[in-house]
Amino acid sequence: MSATKMLKLGAKIAVSGGLIAFVLYRIGQQAEWDDLAGRLASLSAPWVALAFAAQLGAMCFTIWRWRLLLQGQEMDVPLRHLVGAFMIGRFIGTFTPSTIGLDGYRMYDMAKHSGLVARSVSVILVEKIIGFFVLSLLVLATLPWGLGILPGSTLASIGALYSVPFILALVLLAKPALIGRLLGLIFRPGSALGAKVEKAAAAVTTYEARRDKLVRAVLAGLPVHVLTIFIFVSTGMAIGAPISVTDMLFVGPLVITATVLPVSLSGLGVREAAYIFLLTRTGVTVGEAALLSFLGYLVGRAISLFGGLVWLARRSGYKVDIGGKAMQEAASDFGFRISDFGSATTPESGWRPGALRFLSAGFGAGLLAGVAAGLIEMTYILIRVAPPRPWGDLGYAAAFYGVFCAVVGAAIALTAWSAARWGGRGRAWLRPSPEGLYAGIGLSILCGLLAVVSRFRVFRDAFDERLAATSVSGLAIQAAILFVACALFAVGFIGLRAALRTRGGGLLLRPWGSPALAAIVVALGFAAGAPARPGSAPAARPAAVAAGPNIVFVMIDTLRADALGAYNPERAGATPAIDSLARDGVLFEQAFVQASWTRPSVASVMTGRFPTAHGAVHKDDALPDAAPTLAELLRDRGWATAGIVTNYNLAPAFNYQQGFEEYVYLEPRRFFWASDAGAKLALYEILRKVRARRFAGAHDVDRYYQDARRTTDEALAWIDRYRRSGDARPFFLFVQYMDPHDPYFAHDGSGEAYGQALAPNPPREKLDRIIELYHGEVSFTDRHVGRLLDGLRDLGLYDPAIVVVWADHGVEFQEHGGWWHGTTLYDEQVHVPLIVKPAAAEGVASAARPGTRVPTWVSLIDVPWTLLRWAGHAAGDLAALGYVGADLFVPRAAPVVFMEQDHQGNVLRALRYVGSDGSPYKYIEAEAIARPGLQPRELYEVAAPERSPDLRRAAVVAREQRNLADARSEERR
Repeated sequence: MSATKMLKLGAKIAVSGGLIAFVLYRIGQQAEWDDLAGRLASLSAPWVALAFAAQLGAMCFTIWRWRLLLQGQEMDVPLRHLVGAFMIGRFIGTFTPSTIGLDGYRMYDMAKHSGLVARSVSVILVEKIIGFFVLSLLVLATLPWGLGILPGSTLASIGALYSVPFILALVLLAKPALIGRLLGLIFRPGSALGAKVEKAAAAVTTYEARRDKLVRAVLAGLPVHVLTIFIFVSTGMAIGAPISVTDMLFVGPLVITATVLPVSLSGLGVREAAYIFLLTRTGVTVGEAALLSFLGYLVGRAISLFGGLVWLARRSGYKVDIGGKAMQEAASDFGFRISDFGSATTPESGWRPGALRFLSAGFGAGLLAGVAAGLIEMTYILIRVAPPRPWGDLGYAAAFYGVFCAVVGAAIALTAWSAARWGGRGRAWLRPSPEGLYAGIGLSILCGLLAVVSRFRVFRDAFDERLAATSVSGLAIQAAILFVACALFAVGFIGLRAALRTRGGGLLLRPWGSPALAAIVVALGFAAGAPARPGSAPAARPAAVAAGPNIVFVMIDTLRADALGAYNPERAGATPAIDSLARDGVLFEQAFVQASWTRPSVASVMTGRFPTAHGAVHKDDALPDAAPTLAELLRDRGWATAGIVTNYNLAPAFNYQQGFEEYVYLEPRRFFWASDAGAKLALYEILRKVRARRFAGAHDVDRYYQDARRTTDEALAWIDRYRRSGDARPFFLFVQYMDPHDPYFAHDGSGEAYGQALAPNPPREKLDRIIELYHGEVSFTDRHVGRLLDGLRDLGLYDPAIVVVWADHGVEFQEHGGWWHGTTLYDEQVHVPLIVKPAAAEGVASAARPGTRVPTWVSLIDVPWTLLRWAGHAAGDLAALGYVGADLFVPRAAPVVFMEQDHQGNVLRALRYVGSDGSPYKYIEAEAIARPGLQPRELYEVAAPERSPDLRRAAVVAREQRNLADARSEERR
C-alpha cells in the first residue's frame, strides 16, 4: 500500500474514532448510560425482527438492481451466483470501506468470471449514479417534513445543494452516453488510467438501447434506501425512542448521504453523529439517537458475516456459466474512445418525418396524457365528496383534459417539427425518434399538469390556504413537487419510450392508436355511471301528521341588512315585497350570521351548531350525516320537507339535502358542459376564469346560477304539485335565491356585469356603479319573492304559515378596503336581515306581534332553535342533539354573539358582547391572516343591543374603523 493510501486510511480511522469518542462523551454528559442499558435489556423482539427483515429486503432489491444492470450490458448471470458474490462483498465490506469491499469485490468477481472488465466496471458506475439520483430525490421529496427540525433557510440550502446531483444524475441516466463525455473531462484520455476509463465509459452506452433495464434499475433503487431508513425506524421503535416515521423519512436520506462520503470507515461515527444532530431536534435524546443508529449498523453487519461462510463454501476453481449476447460476441471490451461519443449517427437521428407525423405523435401523446391527468384528478375529487359519488364524471374529466392536452400536444409537436425542419441540420437531438417524440411530449404534459394540480390541491386542501406560497415552507413544498414531477418525467420517459418499441406499444404511434385507446377509456369512464341524486327518493313518512303550520324558509344569498327599505331609510321603496312582509311580522334589527360565506353559515342555520362543531368550514367540506338538520327534525315531527336551491355550495355533492324528501338543485349552465364535480377540476377553474374575463358572451346569469324568476317558478310549481298530491301534512319549504351574489348583472340588456370571477379587484372608481348593480339585483329578487308571497296569498296559505326571510352573509363594498365576502368578520359581511312572520293562529307572545322591531342582538343560529321549539321539540332534546341557540322571542339581558371563520387562509373568531364598563364591544381575533389589513387582535365599539343601528351608507362605512385593542386591553376576551 502506498504512503498516500496509508495516509487516507489513517485519516478515515481518525475521523471515525474521533466521532465515536464524541458520541460516547455526549452520552455520558447526559448521564444516559443506565437508561440505555435498561433499554437494551428490554428490546422489542418483533421490532428487531422487522429491522432484520428490512435489511434483507434492501439487500434483495440491491441484488435485483445489480442483475438488471448486468442484463442491460447483455450479460445473463445466474441469480445464485449474484447472491453469493453480493454476500461475500458485504463480508469484505464489514472490515473495509464499502468501495473496496462490496463494490470492489463485485467488479472483480464479474470481470474475473466474464472477462468483460469494462462492462463490469460500467455496471457499478451506473449503479452509483442511480444511488445518487434516488437519494437526492428522497431528500428533495421529504424536505417539507423537515420544517419542524431545521430552519427554513437551512432547508432551502439543502434543497439547492441536493438539486445539483439530482439534476446531474437525471441527465446522465436520461442520456448515458454523456457519462463518457463527463469522464473525458476528468481523466486525461492519453494516460493509462484514461484508456481504461474510456472503455468503461464506452460500455455505458449500451444502456442507450436497453433503457427498460435502466428504468427498472432506477425503480429498484428507491426501495433500497426506503428499507434502509426503515431499519433505523425499527431499531428506534425497538428501544422505545419517541420517533415518527415522517421525521425519519426526512432524516434518513441525509444520514445516508453523510455515511457515503469518503471521510470515515463505512460511515462509522458519521452515522451516529448525524442522527444525534438531527433527531435530538425532534425530542429524541442523545443516547437514543446513538443507540438506534448503532443497532441498525449491527443488524446490517450481523447479516454480512454470513458472507464469510459463502466465501469459505466456494471450492477452488469455482466457475459460473454466464450467458448473454456480450459473451457470445467474445468481446472483452469496446474500442470506442471518449472523444468519439456523440459523433456517430444513430438510427434515431435519421428519422425525418413530415409535419403530419409530428402532428399525429403530438396529438396522440397529449390526448392520452390529458386522459390520464383527468382520471387522476377526478378520482381525487370524487373520493372527497359525499356518497353516492357520480363516478360517471370520470369520463367527462378524461375527455375534458384529453381534448385540451391534445391541442397542446399538437402545438408542441408542430414547434418541434419547425425546429427540426429549419434548424436541425447537424443537430441529431432536433430529430428525435418517433418513440422519443411521443414519450417526451406525453410525459412533459402529464407531469406538468400533475405538478400544477398537485400544487393547487396541496395549498388549498392540505393547508386550507393558510400557507403562503412565497414563504420558506411554501417554496420548499413547491420545490419538492417540481422535483418529484421531474423524477416522474425521467423515469416515465425511459419506460414509455422502451414500451413504445415493443409490438403492442408501437400501436400507439399509429394515427388511430392513441385516439382509439382514449375513446375506450372515456367510454368506460362514462359507463361507470352517475348515481341518482341524493334526496331524490322520498324518505319514509312518519306515522303521525304534524299539527303545526306550513313553514316557508326563504334565504337570499349575500343580502346586506342595509340593502332593504325596511332597514335603511335611504332604500325606502326599493324592496316593497320584503318590506311588506316585515310589517306583517317581526324584524330583527341586529341579526348576525356565524360565518361570512355560504357553506358554514347555512350549515349553522340548518344544524343549530357553530361552524367548528358541524365541520363544514372549508371549500371541500360536506355537511356531516352526524349533525341532525332542521329539515330532518321537522320531517320526523310530521312535516313534508322540500328544498329548492341554486347555490353550488348547497349542492347535493356537499350533503345539504339531508332531511329533504325532495331537493331540487337548479344547476347553472356551466362552461364546457361541466357537472358539479367537473367544475372542481383545476383546469376547468383556470379556463372558466379566462373565458369569463375575456369573452363578453360569458356574462350570462345562468352561467353562474338560476335567477330569481326561475327559482320562484320552481317554488310555486312545487307548492302546486304538493296541493294536488293530497298530502295532509304541513310542509317545510326551503327556497334559496342567489341574485344578490356576485356577479352583479345590469337588467337593461347591456350585458354589463361585475364580480369576483370577472375582476377580483375592480377599480375603486367603479364603486358607485357596482353598488348600483347590487341594489338592482336586490330589487329584482324582491319582485320575485313578492311573486312567491302573492302565490301563497292566492292559495290561502300566507296567513296560516310561518314565513322566514334571512341571508347567509353580507358583502363588502370597500368599507375596509376590499370587495366581495368570505375573508373578514366585519359587520358588512355578517350583519344580515332576519324577518319572521309567525302563523296567524300560532298565538305567540306579544313580542312576535306584526310590525314589531327587535333591536336586541340575535344570532342566525337561534332560528332553527325557535322553529323546532314551535314544532314541539323540548329544549333538553335539542341541546342533546347539539343545538346551541336560544328562542328569538325570549328577551335576553346580556346577549352574546359568536362568529368564526376558516376560509382562504384567514382563521378568525369574533365575539359581540357588553363589556365590564357597560359599553357594547366586538372583539375579533385572527389565528391566521392571508388578507392584507387584518390585525391579530381588533376591538371595536358597536351599536348597543337595545338601540336601533343607523344603516345609512355613511354610518355603515364609519363602522369598525378605530381599533381599541391596545388602548383597552382589559376588554379583550
